[in-house]
Amino acid sequence: MRLASAFSPDAALPPELRPLARETRRLADELAHELDGVRHTALVLDADDARAGALGLARHTFGSRDDEARRVQRAYAALVVEAGERREVLELPGARAFAELRFRVAFALARLAGRADARLALVAERPRLSPAEAALEFQQRGLFAPREADPYGELERLLSENDFAVRRVDAVAPHLAEGTRAALFLQPRRDATPLLTALAELLADGGRALLAAQPYALQARQLERADLRLAFWPRPLFEDLDHELLPALGAPLVHEVLLDRPPGSLAVRTRVDAQDGPRYELQESTQPFFVRATPDADAAPLFVGTGELLLPGAARFALDDATLAQRGLSAQVWLRASDAAWSYAWTGGDLPDEALARAEAAGCTRVPGAPLGLWLRGRFPAATRVEGPAAPRTSSSARRATRTARCCCSARASCSATRC
Repeated sequence: MRLASAFSPDAALPPELRPLARETRRLADELAHELDGVRHTALVLDADDARAGALGLARHTFGSRDDEARRVQRAYAALVVEAGERREVLELPGARAFAELRFRVAFALARLAGRADARLALVAERPRLSPAEAALEFQQRGLFAPREADPYGELERLLSENDFAVRRVDAVAPHLAEGTRAALFLQPRRDATPLLTALAELLADGGRALLAAQPYALQARQLERADLRLAFWPRPLFEDLDHELLPALGAPLVHEVLLDRPPGSLAVRTRVDAQDGPRYELQESTQPFFVRATPDADAAPLFVGTGELLLPGAARFALDDATLAQRGLSAQVWLRASDAAWSYAWTGGDLPDEALARAEAAGCTRVPGAPLGLWLRGRFPAATRVEGPAAPRTSSSARRATRTARCCCSARASCSATRC
């Protein structure tokens, strides 16, 4: 295998990219020294260098400021990975592209060796207002309820920048393309039956999936009619996982509010319900709905070097060992709540102050070390698709032999670029 670090001369690069170019060359030298059969060539390319065209490199446009003047430069910045006649070009069009360069190189080497597939399906729907919110805040005022912004667009861009071939799939009527072997299923929403059926079919066919979901998003509110008293409401997300796939596999998601002792004050997006309409403010809060989570790096190498996480609105799993054994599945916990965690069986309205203050309050249960993330492995059952009132019919995947598959489940919905 061959590595070629390809950059324009330092004078043609913006100042912030020059140390990153040197670090890239150092990384390539390090890999060539540590890996048998890998060699590195450092290329310095002028604007008209024919080698750039032969390698299929693009010149990127960079902007920088120098003494209050903005400069626009065009330059080469890439790392080329080759094996035989096959080639992967890792373009580096900005500082952000260097952040996961070690992973990108390892991913490219795995693809060239035929051990990895860059294709990834992303099945996610934009958040929606709850029926109560839509009726009270918009429909009763003769207004149309707006659609919220897409929180997963940044994730899609991040994956694409790190060389995944991401295909966005409609969450309402999901259809996974032939040959899909891996998919992300993020925050299902009612009616989630088509989405969960697509997930079950993928697993039954030997594919891999990451399912991330949570039943509630805790919303801080100040009511002007209540002297701006701060209240906390678990906003239902209607993810439909309480009666679908997960209970059948033996790993149901518990529909309770998970609470924990906060590490200190945190900025919380707070809704202020005034007479002239709602507005949002960032306010400091010491309330216990940020759950401290500890990852197990042995179970999930993704978390190597990761410390304690703070997850707002997290939920927990209740493992059913008998059902897991009956299905022939194993569940490895890779993310746990702290030993101080407790849950509250919420049935409606704002959370009572007593439940927020102590784990011994009515309706509360201590859940130290509750599982928040699971790795399910084994031979998943074939999916059964139900359409309307008709009798169940067996899907195409049920007619195939069930193969070994893996499912990574997380009780955390905001798997975004900043909270993944």
